[in-house]
Amino acid sequence: MRDETTGEQHTKELGNWKDWDEFLELQTNTGFGQSSWYMAFRVARGWKHFGTVLRDIGTIVGGAMVLTRSFAPEKCYYYIPDGPVLREGASTAEQEQIFHTIMQFIEGKRRSEQQVVSHLCINPRWEHVPSFLRGFRESSYYYGLPRETQCIDLNPSESAILAQMKAKGRYNVGVAQRHGVSVVEDVSPQGIEDFITIYEGTFARKGRHRHGPKYFHTLIPILLASECGSIFLQSTKVRGWQQHL
Repeated sequence: MRDETTGEQHTKELGNWKDWDEFLELQTNTGFGQSSWYMAFRVARGWKHFGTVLRDIGTIVGGAMVLTRSFAPEKCYYYIPDGPVLREGASTAEQEQIFHTIMQFIEGKRRSEQQVVSHLCINPRWEHVPSFLRGFRESSYYYGLPRETQCIDLNPSESAILAQMKAKGRYNVGVAQRHGVSVVEDVSPQGIEDFITIYEGTFARKGRHRHGPKYFHTLIPILLASECGSIFLQSTKVRGWQQHL
């Protein structure tokens, strides 16, 4: 019931995020870390957040959603995943103005903070470090977001998608088809439990650290409410569920 409530609450809040999420979809210099569903997920996991959105005559030109995390009774830090976001196509001078305006807003928030803010971490996906970025230093700490994401356009035909793959990949797809393998979407309670079972077994076999079931019971309803993710399971007629995709 708590998981369903999390998804329902996010659905109610989506209207307030609509303009920001649509702005993010048009940018290639950011990622999902600034989206409404990711913020909702982080808040459900114990983080707090605040943000600022900058507009020029009603048009969004940039902004930042900032996560805050306490690590001691009187201390916290600020973290901007995949941001701050500066509108692509803006001149360097305009981006500099946007960036400094965002930083000024965050500084104002810091001054009114009840806790001591130890540091601000920004994690932008810029291709190049802009000349106006000063006062920051590279961090050796991994904040948990991959730097590269592979995306596959599913709009082309099946043959066109296969043509983009390596020969080994096409061969494996053919083998799977000959053995009656199919991929189905399953977001039912049982589908979620099947996914978690496969996930845990895979990570245990590899000896890797894994998230507990609560992590996915929080994440999946939010993804579904946002229509930003789903669960797909691979099955065969003989052996049943085999692995997740």
